[in-house]
Amino acid sequence: MKRFLTVLAAIAGCLLTAYFLLPPQTNDADEEDDHDHEHHFLAFSQELAEANNIGTEQASHGVLRQLVRAPAQITIISDQKAHVLPKASGIAIAAYKNLGETVYAGEIIAILESREMAEAKSNYLSALKKEQLASTAFLREKNLYEKNVSSTQEFYNAESAKNEAAIERELAKQKLHTLGLTANAIDQLPNEAPEKLRIYELQSPIAGKVISRDITPGEMVANDHPAFVIADLSSVWAEIHVFAKDKLLVKEGQPVIISTDDGQSVPSRVVYLSPIIDPETRTSTALVQLDNTAEIWYPGAFVQAEFIADETPVPLMVKKESIHTIDGVDVLFITAADGFEVRPVTKGRSDEEHCEVISGLNPGEEYACKNTFLLKADLKKEEAEHMD
Repeated sequence: MKRFLTVLAAIAGCLLTAYFLLPPQTNDADEEDDHDHEHHFLAFSQELAEANNIGTEQASHGVLRQLVRAPAQITIISDQKAHVLPKASGIAIAAYKNLGETVYAGEIIAILESREMAEAKSNYLSALKKEQLASTAFLREKNLYEKNVSSTQEFYNAESAKNEAAIERELAKQKLHTLGLTANAIDQLPNEAPEKLRIYELQSPIAGKVISRDITPGEMVANDHPAFVIADLSSVWAEIHVFAKDKLLVKEGQPVIISTDDGQSVPSRVVYLSPIIDPETRTSTALVQLDNTAEIWYPGAFVQAEFIADETPVPLMVKKESIHTIDGVDVLFITAADGFEVRPVTKGRSDEEHCEVISGLNPGEEYACKNTFLLKADLKKEEAEHMD
């Protein structure tokens, strides 16, 4: 019995010695799989890469951006749009501007025959003549009063008449101002031919383009309907409809990018954000002013607004589309001689276009960033051929 126990102890000792001395066994499949991902090389010549438009760039630091998108529409700035109404009704004699034509501020765009204008001009000329006569009478009475020829009452009466005439003339002048006549035009009225008293010149209050016209020579033009609509389109608004859920992410002065469907885009800033949410659309209005001297923005057109809600600097990032998941592992195609190294990487934070790389990549290394799906397809094809 003792001999049996001694032999058993010896066998156990040999087994323990073998366990500690022999190298541990590994899973050959796992090792081969890790080896493939860490060191796999994909042959891909420079000529082939250029032919397939495989783009590359260097990995570097950058900024991840949280974006908020909202629909928008181009509109005319409210104080750059003028509805030109005649201040006195009359018959149109001539209309000088058509749709789309450019006008400058103060330019005569139509001429009317107006009884109201004729009466206003006649009243002013009458008041002006009356004031001149009253002033002459006052000077005569003053001279007589100073010589003790005229009484005090007569002097005061002449002075009162002069002042009343001046007030009447000023009222008639203000009436002409309200009808659109300038101070220079009023001063020239005494020299104007009588047949021109009925002429009313309709002027454009701003520079811009004619975007609406409702006047025809020979027709009656009322003073309660625009004869022309003039708009200055050198700058326009993008009226953005910010959804209620995004309102806290948008502020006045915030950067925003306005884009069109055909790829045009410009940076700008929010100039106004409405504090009110429309109960029907559940949106709030934000306004962005755009330079339109190149005439690329058309009022009424729909565009897209993109706000930068947050920015996070990261030490190393790549384009999001360049990272592929192969057999559950995130990899990048790193540029190498006559091909690409398939290298596992660890992803971090990301935005819509870029992804932070925490490990597996060094700053300055060049990686494939465009049409990388072709590289992945080539890699899968190569692995399939290898398995066969």
